Amino acid sequence: MEAFRPSLLIPHYNHHQLVGQVISKLEPVGLALIIVDDGSDATSVSCLLSLIKGVEWIHLLRHPDNLGKGAAVRTGLEYAYQNAYTHVLQIDADGQHAIGDVPKLLAMAKKQPRAIISGLAIFGKEAPLIRRYGRRITNTLANVETLSLTLRDTMCGFRVYPITETIRLLQRHPMGHRMAFDTEVLVKACWARIEIHYISTLVTYPQSGISHFHYWRDNVILFRMHCRLLLGMFFRIPRLLFRARNTCTPCAPD
Repeated sequence: MEAFRPSLLIPHYNHHQLVGQVISKLEPVGLALIIVDDGSDATSVSCLLSLIKGVEWIHLLRHPDNLGKGAAVRTGLEYAYQNAYTHVLQIDADGQHAIGDVPKLLAMAKKQPRAIISGLAIFGKEAPLIRRYGRRITNTLANVETLSLTLRDTMCGFRVYPITETIRLLQRHPMGHRMAFDTEVLVKACWARIEIHYISTLVTYPQSGISHFHYWRDNVILFRMHCRLLLGMFFRIPRLLFRARNTCTPCAPD
């Protein structure tokens, strides 16, 4: 069996106010950290370079232009694959995720090395209602698109990807490059029979946090994504129904 060799991944775009706190909390985990800067402005890049100067456990990759969160995650996954890591734990740069739960996700990934391990978000009172309702709608659509009830949270960006299975999935199925990536990759993983396990985790919204969600642009992207996924579901209906009746069948790539 292949040795368990995980790394950490932060997709970063203009989060210089909080990413330093995230990095300092991750240091005791003792794993290599891949940061993919997705075309941040000069101020954020300068702060980031100062934070990681001389820090050997951090590897910085940069996109010259802003391509989107999905593109940044994909760049990090490909780097991890090229450097023989077996898993990548993705965590956001804005301080929303409970870093204390990192060991739980990694422990589950070690037990289930071919599965995606995702956070199941528990929100504090400060969480915007629009985010909660939007998540419910997205999760409902995702379960329609997979004809299952297995996708409990498709928007939590706190998750562990098995590298080999995920790279194969990305090679075989086109994915969006922006905010929709987190949802799309789980739907297509479900289509491909990659198991998905969840661990409950608190998600907070720091007062100094910055959202890069563009209301019109990203909602249009999400709408188009769900249209594509619903169309893809339509052509997979016989296979998905068969799988629903045989839930004990071992998972294998589609």
